[in-house]
Amino acid sequence: MWPLVVLFGLWLRISQHKSHEADSDRRAVALCGDADALVRALVKLHLLMRLPRRWEVDFERGASHPSLAHRIQGLRAAAGGATPAPGGPVVV
Repeated sequence: MWPLVVLFGLWLRISQHKSHEADSDRRAVALCGDADALVRALVKLHLLMRLPRRWEVDFERGASHPSLAHRIQGLRAAAGGATPAPGGPVVV
């Protein structure tokens, strides 16, 4: 009986990661103010890790994280569609 309880607990924990990813992405947009920079960073990370931008529907439904395409859509929606380009060089 205990192995089933442990497996159910792990499944429940993993299934909640997608909502946390969306919350984290919205918070990152609010902090940096530039959704395009965050999108570029996510694209570079996916290229380095050789992950696809989109996953099959069945795979994504069971995955712990959303696909890059869905994360980009969420980031653009959180930023209000288009983000303004900086007028000059940005000094960090």
